[in-house]
Amino acid sequence: MVNDRTAEWRQEIRHGRRSLLERLLLGAVGMGFFALALLYVGLGGDGLSPVERAIDMIPFAGVWSIVVVAYAWRRLGYQVRAGILLALCWVQGTYLLQKVGLCGSGRIWMVLLPVLVFVLVGPRAAIAGSAVSLLTYVAFGAAIGLGWLEHDIRNPGAPHFWVTEGGDFVLAVVCLGIVIWSYNQGWTRALQKAGEVNEQLEAKARELTLLNR
Repeated sequence: MVNDRTAEWRQEIRHGRRSLLERLLLGAVGMGFFALALLYVGLGGDGLSPVERAIDMIPFAGVWSIVVVAYAWRRLGYQVRAGILLALCWVQGTYLLQKVGLCGSGRIWMVLLPVLVFVLVGPRAAIAGSAVSLLTYVAFGAAIGLGWLEHDIRNPGAPHFWVTEGGDFVLAVVCLGIVIWSYNQGWTRALQKAGEVNEQLEAKARELTLLNR
């Protein structure tokens, strides 16, 4: 009976994740369309013709099209659709890290990645997501420090960078990983405790039933 209860709770969690994925994909479709419109207008300020603007927007439109397909084509399955969303989150983060640098908004997407993995997949997978974000950020820091990328205002090769900007990001990701791990442990213990309580209540109910006969 305890296993049945646990299975019901896990089923509810899966149902909640599916509903959340639908909302996230729908939001990504709407916000992506809005971002494309803003990008088209912004490129016009650079003196580009409509055709040139359309050409420059092809990669972004392609990414948005993938999101539309993931939202509309439900037969892809939950894991594939969630994987597409998570992969695009990582791609967006790496693109911004390459374009803007370590101090830009790319690191926000890198922090968002393990959060999305946590809510869509689970706590254990979120630990791996945190490691991916951390390694990606460090890799870009090393690339900029070695001179392979030369667009960042700060110097990631300097020790003070990793104490301030880089250190803040690393600390945020590590703390997030610890919180997720702690939540996983607490959630598992709560399920076990709830199962034990339910088993005790059912045993008491059976005893009362036998006494009343």
